[in-house]
Amino acid sequence: MSTTTLRVMTHADYDALVAEGVLPVDVRPPHEYVAAHVRGSRSEPAAWQVSRHRLGLLAGGRPLLLIAQDPLELDLATREAEAARVPVAGVLVGRPELWAERGLTVVGWRPVDPATWRTLEPPPRVLALVEPGEPVPPGWPTAVRTPLSEWPPDAPPVAPDAGVVLLGPETRAVWAAVALFQHGCPAVYRGQS
Repeated sequence: MSTTTLRVMTHADYDALVAEGVLPVDVRPPHEYVAAHVRGSRSEPAAWQVSRHRLGLLAGGRPLLLIAQDPLELDLATREAEAARVPVAGVLVGRPELWAERGLTVVGWRPVDPATWRTLEPPPRVLALVEPGEPVPPGWPTAVRTPLSEWPPDAPPVAPDAGVVLLGPETRAVWAAVALFQHGCPAVYRGQS
């Protein structure tokens, strides 16, 4: 079992740790991360891909602040961090609603449909995450065909200066949303047909 001490974390605690250079890492599954996460956190799902080597590279010598909803995910990530000799400066456990009640800024993607997306300010770009030969979802005339398989590995293919509406299969949209949030996109929307 992990030796990391659990405690209730407030907005001030979180801000102080980040100001000290601590890296917030959300170890929940990607679909939970895109639904609601603490602004500025990275997504590294504990049950899917977290490993000693990956945590060591991600941390780059910085201590981690692990964010989880499930204590088992937190325990797995904590043990991997300790085995990699990456210090864990703190943990944040609970549901996003509780994090927001404590004053943390919680963000996530929001649904939008073809009839209302044009009212969003600033106007978001509409990306259809469809592969060649797959149709663009109907009702989105300005959608740009942007296959997820062609995204560069280090950054999304859009500047993070405005919002983005994501169309296409759920799994692709989740991974695209993770990349967009981690690169500072201010608003991510899930296009509904």
